[in-house]
Amino acid sequence: SHFGSSADSSLVASTTPPVQPSARDMAARPIALLLSALAAVPCAAEVAAAKDKDNQVYIVVLLPACVMLVGSIAVFCVTVPAKLQAAFQNLSAGILISAVAGELYLLIATPAD
Repeated sequence: SHFGSSADSSLVASTTPPVQPSARDMAARPIALLLSALAAVPCAAEVAAAKDKDNQVYIVVLLPACVMLVGSIAVFCVTVPAKLQAAFQNLSAGILISAVAGELYLLIATPAD
């Protein structure tokens, strides 16, 4: 049989006790935790860069939202002539058709595998 072979000895749990940290290691641990926490604190330049990035995000998000709000309110207050409405409808239809054509062209122009 295979009892006592080296393959079976790897399945036996180790009987050596775990290594306990020394008193010096235990004393150094809070200092290491404090230093790692201080390293995570951003400097003034990083804070300023983050604020600039936040301001850019606000502009990118709020500007279109405010323009849409003003446009929605203007629809109730302003009468748009029929020819101007037709022109914008034709423009949006052309943009939509060109986008679809561009996607279809990529599918058609790609050689078959």
